[in-house]
Amino acid sequence: MNLPGGSGRSRFLGARVLLPILLSVVGLAVARASAHGQAEEILTQRQLEYDAARRDHESRLAAWNAQQQLFSSALDGVNAARRSGDGGRLEAADRAAAVAAEELARLASRMEDAEETLVARRAALLEALDLRRNALSDQFARARAPADQARLSVLIQNLDGQYRDLESGDALRPTLVYWPSVDANPRDGPEDLRAKVGLLERRVEEAEQEIMRVDQDIARLQARLALRRRVDDSRASRDRFDGANVPVGPASRPDRDPEAPPAADTAQAAFAERPLEQQIQQLQAYRSTLEQMQEQLRTRARSIQDRISRAGVAGGVG
Repeated sequence: MNLPGGSGRSRFLGARVLLPILLSVVGLAVARASAHGQAEEILTQRQLEYDAARRDHESRLAAWNAQQQLFSSALDGVNAARRSGDGGRLEAADRAAAVAAEELARLASRMEDAEETLVARRAALLEALDLRRNALSDQFARARAPADQARLSVLIQNLDGQYRDLESGDALRPTLVYWPSVDANPRDGPEDLRAKVGLLERRVEEAEQEIMRVDQDIARLQARLALRRRVDDSRASRDRFDGANVPVGPASRPDRDPEAPPAADTAQAAFAERPLEQQIQQLQAYRSTLEQMQEQLRTRARSIQDRISRAGVAGGVG
């Protein structure tokens, strides 16, 4: 026998139980949407900051190059004045060269500051790109409607374009780090040998830092490749089983600042345009070369250290 109003109370109790669950689901969706929106806003801001830093660096570099030519001309003037034997002319030429040298040093300092800023802005932009990639990957994993998947695939392709623009415009790897040979000379004294060991150990550390940077690049490329394959697999599955050919259009890159410097026409630009699989393979080969070089440096340092130890035992090296 049902009590009067019993079914109403059960519905009320059920709603009271379900309400927190529904609110938590809605809250999670809102939080995700907010996170995705923040990732896009952060990326836009970081791109603007990087473009501004790059323009500033290009401007300061051009000023330094122009001043370098003026300084070279001033040195030519000093040499010409010296050959003329005119003391007054030589004194004036020396003053002009000193002024040009001082300005060149000032501009070099400003260029170094701009370079440090550019490196920091590039790192921040890469971090924002990675954040945006993770957000799009999360959205794509939860997308079920073909239209949503198609829209997200275009955004992911555009993001790949931003990665390529950044990579092609910078002096990145793979560029083999070269260290001139450091060998012990028979005429080297104890202090010379210790200095060479210290130099070799610093180069071992530099190689280690470069290996860590290469590992970060490889991990980033692998994440991009995994996301691209998920998009391709999803599209192939949708076309094969659903017969749904949703046009996605060409992958267009986001609008760039018209005043931003063009991408460098270098081997690095060609590297950035290669398939991700090839980029990963080339960086892995570069990493292997670095490891071999690092081991050679360690072996050479141990050899010189052994020589120091033997000399110390034989002759009491201090």
